[in-house]
Amino acid sequence: MSDKTPITEPQSDGMASWFPTAYTILFALIVIVAALTWIIPAG
Repeated sequence: MSDKTPITEPQSDGMASWFPTAYTILFALIVIVAALTWIIPAG
């Protein structure tokens, strides 16, 4: 039993490992929309 390595969590090597969270996506979307208010004229 001493020769076995301890069991660890498997590391995810897919899209979930680098994909941002929902809060990150929402924050980025708010920043983009706020920046567009200076570029796109009102009306």
